[in-house]
Amino acid sequence: MNKRADAIVFLLAMAVVVIVVDACDGERALDAGEATVFAVAATKYAKESYESTMEAAFRALQNASLPGDERAACAACRDTYYAQARSSTVAAMNLLAECSLGQLGGEYAAAADAIKACRDTQSKLQSPAIYGLAVSDLMVAARASGLGELVIAKQ
Repeated sequence: MNKRADAIVFLLAMAVVVIVVDACDGERALDAGEATVFAVAATKYAKESYESTMEAAFRALQNASLPGDERAACAACRDTYYAQARSSTVAAMNLLAECSLGQLGGEYAAAADAIKACRDTQSKLQSPAIYGLAVSDLMVAARASGLGELVIAKQ
């Protein structure tokens, strides 16, 4: 799953880079509609990635031998941090759909902050169950936020 996720993020990033480079070379610039399509795709992907990490945390919690501190950290990530990240991402998707962009940046920031909190909680553990997923999700969050910023800039 992580290889697929990284490949999709890379392809989205390259699509934006190609468009931006072409615009810098005097070619047609990305219009607001195109920027919105990229932002919606990245935001939907972020939501799916966060849900996948929540599922990984759920599976880790099913392991009876998971130590208490790791169990508590996984539960906090799943039930608090990732629930907030998912909620903020759904809110960002709704804002994009409504073309109501005033709070868009705040929703992306709230999602990233929640994932950072999970990552930080996991980083304190000897054998963090979902640390790598949280780090990957931060990259996904950054890509979604960056594409969201393109939409805001085009308005």
